[in-house]
Amino acid sequence: MEVSPHPAAWQRETRVRPFAAGEDPSLHARMGEAWLTALRQLLPQGIGHLDVGCGSGRMTWMLACRWFPSGWSTGVDREEAPLAAARENAARLGLGGARFLRGDVEGEEYSAFLGGRIPGLVTSHLCMSAAIAGRAWRALPPGGAFAFAALHPDLWKETGRASRFALGEEEAERLLSSLGFSLLFRRVETEVLQFREAGEAAGKFFEGGRKVPRWREDGRWDALLSYLDGGGTTLTARAQLQCIARKERP
Repeated sequence: MEVSPHPAAWQRETRVRPFAAGEDPSLHARMGEAWLTALRQLLPQGIGHLDVGCGSGRMTWMLACRWFPSGWSTGVDREEAPLAAARENAARLGLGGARFLRGDVEGEEYSAFLGGRIPGLVTSHLCMSAAIAGRAWRALPPGGAFAFAALHPDLWKETGRASRFALGEEEAERLLSSLGFSLLFRRVETEVLQFREAGEAAGKFFEGGRKVPRWREDGRWDALLSYLDGGGTTLTARAQLQCIARKERP
């Protein structure tokens, strides 16, 4: 597989903009266009694609221009409800090469989902761990690609606590190198919202904590309110570490 050259160092983009009415914390899950564009450039037509932690199938639809009609796409997720929605969408769109299976992407080898087929690409969007990376490496042939986006430690840094799922640049490089992947694309995207006052952030963006119920249990909500009451007017509402890596050896 070939990909357009990218700098050896991490690309970084931080966008600061005013909060817009109707936005909420789900903003953090938006896919990065630069990452998707690089991924589409990388893939040959007719690829076999495995998406782990697929949810309702967003990666299958986003990459359909590369795998459809001569390739295939298999999505795996723990939850049946989003898988049912994905199957319905695939039927509605006429994507006969798409299928969606229930499974544990951190506990099962991916050969269990592939039926003997070999993917040229494994993707994982905001569902990333060392276990997933290792299983992706074992499922791919030499030259195959692993593309993922993970939460970056800067997400919601104003609460003073990084997500336990967050992955930093050095950690990502060490993990991929240890498995035998070489990085083709590396990028950190950050989006910072500017609020006019604390009430706009707490009341409109978070709906008084209803949008982030777990934060009330683990102390992040109180930490956020303290930050806002102290005059804080910006929030890091989206921070993603995005990579595309190639398997270099058997």
